[in-house]
Amino acid sequence: MGLGWRPSEALPEAALAEWHARTRFARRVPLEEVRRCLQTRPTPGEWHWAGGPEGGWTAGRAPFP
Repeated sequence: MGLGWRPSEALPEAALAEWHARTRFARRVPLEEVRRCLQTRPTPGEWHWAGGPEGGWTAGRAPFP
């Protein structure tokens, strides 16, 4: 995800908002939707989101940064 965040840790709201503002999809995906998706992230292991707004978590690293 590029945040250096582990699901077992609380993600500071300010850090999430700052990260969201810098992403290329910020205009298309509201911050509240990002929060909702982060709450469903499986643990443990490495995961990435795939499939856009209707997508889901996929095991492993994303194919591109």
